[in-house]
Amino acid sequence: MNLFELQGTAGMLFDTILKGTLFLALLFVASPLLHRLSAGTRHLIWGTALVFLVAFPLLTRVMPWRIGVYPVAKAPATEARHAALSEAPITSPSTPVSDPGVPIADPSPSGATPAAVTPAFSLPIDLGTAALSLWALGFGVVLLRLAAARRSALQLLATARALQGPEWDRAAIRAADHLGLDDLPALRVSEALPLPITLGIRHPAILLPEDAELWPEARRSSVLLHEMAHIRRRDVVTHLAARLACAIWWFHPLAWRALTRFRLESERAADDLVLSAGRRASEYAQDLLAVVQQAGRVGAPIHSLAMAQRSDFEGRLLAILEPGASRRGVTPMTAIPVVLAVSLFALPFAALGPAQ
Repeated sequence: MNLFELQGTAGMLFDTILKGTLFLALLFVASPLLHRLSAGTRHLIWGTALVFLVAFPLLTRVMPWRIGVYPVAKAPATEARHAALSEAPITSPSTPVSDPGVPIADPSPSGATPAAVTPAFSLPIDLGTAALSLWALGFGVVLLRLAAARRSALQLLATARALQGPEWDRAAIRAADHLGLDDLPALRVSEALPLPITLGIRHPAILLPEDAELWPEARRSSVLLHEMAHIRRRDVVTHLAARLACAIWWFHPLAWRALTRFRLESERAADDLVLSAGRRASEYAQDLLAVVQQAGRVGAPIHSLAMAQRSDFEGRLLAILEPGASRRGVTPMTAIPVVLAVSLFALPFAALGPAQ
């Protein structure tokens, strides 16, 4: 079966996958052109791209125009058979009718009954139903994994103890003032954590490793500024939404790569906020290096945002020390043109369809 001849659910799935693949592929090709933009702007671009990735099926239905890029599907076999029957000669009324009592001669050789015409190839199940069932199975597995990770994060938060001390209170108040936070997040210490993370949506909390109580003042300031930058940017919410988008596109490797870029840009945007708050780049880089060395190769829970992981440390360190790099945050006035630009880039892909 030709992929371009798929109908119904299978055709819709193929059409959506084709548009999403082309959209993400070209976005990755164009990503080097975004290097001079701030990390916050790049984070917004990748987040908007994930939104459009999920919205392609709906956009396809409401688009007022179409761009034909692949052959139109052929007519189903039933329609072709009806057309052939309509062109068959009609029996004349003058044709003599055989006597009911006389058996009609069998035109087949040796009186054998003609075999029924069967298709050369048939599927035991509809292709669209099979594809939709496979997608639903993968989607359910990813959702179960997210639910299990959330439960583990809540257990981690419940077993952590409160971090108390005047030096931490002063550092938290200063960091919140620099970033414009009205409410202070809860500070907790967990023996199960090798690195600082931020958890929670309605009531955010910063979890620190057990030896954080021995940190010097400069490292306390760097860590709290970075984690509170995530809270100010609401990265926990957007990170969860991005993972739900990838749950829908669980089968597509480019979607998971886009999630990786999205997460990396959120960390770099938080770094930019730390530097904008007055922290020196060289000192902050040293603090980040110390946290990475202490954490080793242990990853952070899914429902959290970790300050430092080895997988993206080198790129972040170079970005922190890069002179003249744009570190502007994203405001509503700067977000609107960025979203419009991504929309203008994405909408032509939603208009793709069969050629007339």
